[in-house]
Amino acid sequence: MLEKGMDDQDFFTHALGIQPPWEIKEVRVDLEAQRVTVEVECVQRVWADPETQQRLHLHGSEPRSWRHLDMMQFETVIEARVPRLKYPDGHTELLPTPWAAPHSRHSFFLKHGPSRYFAPAARSKMAASCSGSNGTPLTGSWSAPWNEGWPDARSKS
Repeated sequence: MLEKGMDDQDFFTHALGIQPPWEIKEVRVDLEAQRVTVEVECVQRVWADPETQQRLHLHGSEPRSWRHLDMMQFETVIEARVPRLKYPDGHTELLPTPWAAPHSRHSFFLKHGPSRYFAPAARSKMAASCSGSNGTPLTGSWSAPWNEGWPDARSKS
């Protein structure tokens, strides 16, 4: 729940679902370009291989950016330097980010849209049948349903 007096970093932490080891470092708003850039950083510095529990070394980082769903009609971009971890066998991997799939340029919310988080609205049979969204082709005139008299609040007793 959002609290009174919340600053922009707290707001975007909640809005984007940022969780440790990630934190919002900075939020930049460009009013002229209508763009919000949210810079996220990984604050954890020590990692272990989940299988062997051996310590992994940080092997640099890679600057990445992801397009997110617009917020308040502003283009929203998430930026981060993603740590590269070096495993005991010598191979390296980028640390996974919780807001996007590996190699993706879009956040989960933009890619999958609100449907991933919200149930679909109930379908209206009358609207579906008039628009052809029930799989049947559109026939007749667009004004036919209006001329035939759709039920409205006045006809209900």
